[in-house]
Amino acid sequence: MTKNKRPYRLLFIAVSMIMVTGCKSSDSAASAANDEANFNRLVTNLESKTYHIDIEAAQPFNTAATTEVLNTIMIPRTGNTANRINVQGDGHYIKSEEGHFKASLPYFGEQRQAGGHYGAKNIGLSFNDTPEDLELTIDEKKQKAIVTFTIDDDKDHIENYDVRITAFPNGYADIYITSTHRTNIRYMGKLKPINKATMH
Repeated sequence: MTKNKRPYRLLFIAVSMIMVTGCKSSDSAASAANDEANFNRLVTNLESKTYHIDIEAAQPFNTAATTEVLNTIMIPRTGNTANRINVQGDGHYIKSEEGHFKASLPYFGEQRQAGGHYGAKNIGLSFNDTPEDLELTIDEKKQKAIVTFTIDDDKDHIENYDVRITAFPNGYADIYITSTHRTNIRYMGKLKPINKATMH
C-alpha cells in the first residue's frame, strides 16, 4: 500500500508546485501591468501640463557651518534636521496649469548674491509665469519622467531658477532648484492631476 501511494504523493507535490508557480507568474504579470498603467497615467498628466505637487519635505544644500547652526535650532524644537525638514501640511506647492507654473516654496539655505526681497517675512521661493525652455523627458527604462524649465521669481524678477522635477509612477516627485542668488535646494512631494474644469 505504501509503495502504491508514493506516486500519487509525488504527483500531488508536482501539481502543487505548478499551481504556486502559476500564481506567482500571474501576480508578477498583474504587478507589471499595474506599473505600466501607473507610468502611462503619469506621462499623460505631465504631457497635459496641468498638475499639482504638494510639497512634503525640503532638503537644503548648505555649508557645514550653516548645517550645524540649523541642527542646533531645529532638532530640539521640531525633530527636523538641516538635511531634511518636514513641511507637510504647510500648504507649499508647485502647480502647472497648461504650462503656466506657479509655486510657493519654503526656503532654508544661504544667500549668495544680493537681492531686493530678502526680508524676514519673505524668504521663500515663489514664481508665477510661463517658463522658458520647458522640456519633458520620458525614461521608460527607469520608469520616470523629468520636467525641466527656467523661470524668474515673481517678486522683482532679479532671481532666476533652474527647476528639475523628477516624477515617478507611485506619485512621488523630486524637485531640485538651482538659484542664481542662493544655495541649491531639493523638495519632495506628491504629484496629482488637476481637473481642467475646475481651473481658474
